[in-house]
Amino acid sequence: MSTSFPFLQDWMENAPQDHPLADLIAEATGNTPADSSALVVVTAFENIIEALEKAKPERRGGVRRDFRKARTFDDLMIPRAEMVAGAKLARAGVPFDFGQRNGATDPDLMLRDMNLAIEVKARRLEIFNGAGYVWS
Repeated sequence: MSTSFPFLQDWMENAPQDHPLADLIAEATGNTPADSSALVVVTAFENIIEALEKAKPERRGGVRRDFRKARTFDDLMIPRAEMVAGAKLARAGVPFDFGQRNGATDPDLMLRDMNLAIEVKARRLEIFNGAGYVWS
C-alpha cells in the first residue's frame, strides 16, 4: 500500500533528517501493510495537521516550528499534545487560536468566541515494577 501525506509532508519541509517521524514517513509512504505501526502513526499526524490547516488558527506557525525542530519523540510530546487539542476543537467547529510562544505567558489555546483559554500539558507516566524496571 503506497500512501502520501500532503499535510504532514508540508509541515516536515526543512525538518532535519533526524526528525523522529522521518523514518516512519519513509516506511509509511512505501509498500507497507495497512496495519503497520508506521502507517498508523503517520496517518494520525496527517489527520491532526489536516484539521489544523483547515481551521487556520492564528499562530499555528509557532506550533509547526516546534514540531519541525523536534529531535526525539519526547521533543514531540508538547507540540503533539497542543496539536491534538487544537484538532479536536477544529473538528468540533470551535474557533480557536494558538497562544504566543517563546516565553510568552499566553495559554496554549484561546477560544475566540469565549473568554476561555486552555493550557495543555504532556507528561509520560513512568511505572515501576517490582524488579526495579521502569516502563514508560
